[in-house]
Amino acid sequence: PPPAASPAPARREPVTYSVADAGVVPPVLVSKTTPSWRPRSEIERRQLYRGILELLVDEQGGVAAAVLGKSVHPSYDPELLEMSKSWKFKPATRDGVPVKYRTTVEVRLGPG
Repeated sequence: PPPAASPAPARREPVTYSVADAGVVPPVLVSKTTPSWRPRSEIERRQLYRGILELLVDEQGGVAAAVLGKSVHPSYDPELLEMSKSWKFKPATRDGVPVKYRTTVEVRLGPG
């Protein structure tokens, strides 16, 4: 009988790491630009708004994807998401090799 064909090697997608992974040095934010906050009322001006941006930082330190984990403010969120794609990081590393990394950034608007 003919020899059995060996299966083709499975293509491995790059692993995406996070704070849950030991031995991985997280990315370090190098530069970011955020939209100007323009409160529409005195109440908004005095209010503190806090949101969470979830980012996928690629091996080059760029933002490959950004989603809101928690809204900052409905009028601010779309511009924040767009601008976050231009942020630069020192990439996360594992054993000295740059890796993809999922991280979160808190965004605060308002006094203080």
